[in-house]
Amino acid sequence: MMNLLQKTGLALFLMAMLVFTGMLTKGKYQLSPEGLAISNTYHREAILEAARQQSLFGHEPTSGIAFSTAFKKVLKAAQETQATRAEKGIPAGVGEWDFKLGDGSFKEYTLDAAKHAYTGPVSSYPGWFLLLTFGLAILGGFLYAIPLFREIPGIRNNHIFHDPLTRGFRGIAAWLGSLPGSI
Repeated sequence: MMNLLQKTGLALFLMAMLVFTGMLTKGKYQLSPEGLAISNTYHREAILEAARQQSLFGHEPTSGIAFSTAFKKVLKAAQETQATRAEKGIPAGVGEWDFKLGDGSFKEYTLDAAKHAYTGPVSSYPGWFLLLTFGLAILGGFLYAIPLFREIPGIRNNHIFHDPLTRGFRGIAAWLGSLPGSI
């Protein structure tokens, strides 16, 4: 039977899980030309041009996945633009992949753009959200465990042996048998 301290600990732990889950839905993505931190000027210009053509500036996607999808479309358009420009001629002294936009840079550019485009309470107050999630979870775990340390040591008749999953060899075989199905 759970006492009040354990119920309080469980409630704090569940609140921490709710805060953690809620963090994923808070905030928005707003891309701006200043927030596009790309050091390669050829890539940056092509991406800015493609973003303007596809109206990504001023557009607020509903989630990180929607932002990533929209930004990858911009990268594909910029890649095609740079490939067309490369056919006409790459500037002197510039390497081919310093001018062209390769598939390998898509992840890097998307992650950098998402980092700079995200605004919301989590990015504004990261320390508070760290404290709320891990702090409440740890405190709740401690509050739940404190009454367990006050129990009298020794054998407790809690009928674990009568449960088929924890009884002797058959219980071990049942646990081991369930492992291949869960992998």
